[in-house]
Amino acid sequence: CYSCQIKIMYIKSLTLKNFRNYSEQKVNFDKGLNVIFGSNAQGKTNILEAIYLAATTKSHKGSKDKDIVRFGREEGHIRTYLERDGVETRVDMHLRKSRSKGIAIDGQKIKKAAENGDVDIIIGTHRLLGRDIEFKDLGLLVVDEEQRFGVKHKERIKELKNNVDVLTLSATPIPRTLHMSMINIRDMSVLTEP
Repeated sequence: CYSCQIKIMYIKSLTLKNFRNYSEQKVNFDKGLNVIFGSNAQGKTNILEAIYLAATTKSHKGSKDKDIVRFGREEGHIRTYLERDGVETRVDMHLRKSRSKGIAIDGQKIKKAAENGDVDIIIGTHRLLGRDIEFKDLGLLVVDEEQRFGVKHKERIKELKNNVDVLTLSATPIPRTLHMSMINIRDMSVLTEP
């Protein structure tokens, strides 16, 4: 039974510090349906934004971390506790106005967690293809906007491809990719409707 194999992960709690209008806020969640209730301008959308940010490392409201950090503060923090199959995982995201964000899983930086095989999915930029980053047990590599990747990045993907499934997305495939598809070295699917 395929549906019996699905493992459910849920958010147990979310703690915000110096995030948007919150100096500090903790929200506990239960399995199933949760309702966030409050008057206008009390920060309900900010809680949803923090969940989205914790899941994707991006805000749906803006692109700059400095806008997410509470006014008058230099740093903000999101701590999320997740549970899957009775195993609890802590994800920390440090937001800084002057530097890029930092992310850790159970106290380990993402790079170290990937090397140890402690992450199932990792989403990031071409930086993840650096020679100094090794993946112990990566199952899927998704390359968005393939046309932006250079030759060195694509050679690194080829090295990983022996053990990893690769999905590339592109609105404007480069000629080399089209050629590889035409001579059946590479499969291509075309989306023609939304």
